[in-house]
Amino acid sequence: IRVRVRADGYLDGASQEVDLGPSQTSDVLVFRLEPGQPVAGHVVDEGGKPVSDAQVTAYKQREDNNRRGPFAMNVDPEDFDFLGLSAATNQRSTISDSKGQFHIASLEPGRYRFTARHPDLAKSSAKDVEVKAGVPTPDVEIRLDAGGGIAGTVTGLGPRPLADALMAAFCIQAGSMRSSTTDKTGHYRIDGLP
Repeated sequence: IRVRVRADGYLDGASQEVDLGPSQTSDVLVFRLEPGQPVAGHVVDEGGKPVSDAQVTAYKQREDNNRRGPFAMNVDPEDFDFLGLSAATNQRSTISDSKGQFHIASLEPGRYRFTARHPDLAKSSAKDVEVKAGVPTPDVEIRLDAGGGIAGTVTGLGPRPLADALMAAFCIQAGSMRSSTTDKTGHYRIDGLP
């Protein structure tokens, strides 16, 4: 059995493995947790108004993040978390409140990128945010905009309109995916694209 401990305000400790036989109790397991650094901020739209219900995730930046070229990808696992469920299980993700504010309770020191996603707006990030041990991190502002959109009509053979077709737009460079279905006239529209 692998055992791990999580506590609000603390970094995740190392997990421990225990082998148990029938009716056996393990020895006492000791976990040493280090306090993390809290980070707070707010998500606003292009006019400066608060954006509620945006999923905000902190990503520790690495030195090898300087990917170049036309096929450089900026895809994160949360890009496919359409319901924002990782905010309930992941200590580095949260959902902005009705005032657009967010709070991540515990991060280890380092340089971070904070990325916000909202169903109606284009994904955006605040980059190069330095989190230092024992020093309050200034509020992080993430500004989302409406982005762009595409629209069109899908036809089948004939050329008759094709209803209920799934259309997907995927931007590799921005790590963004949006989808829509066609209406009974075959028309679709996908908004919130970077």
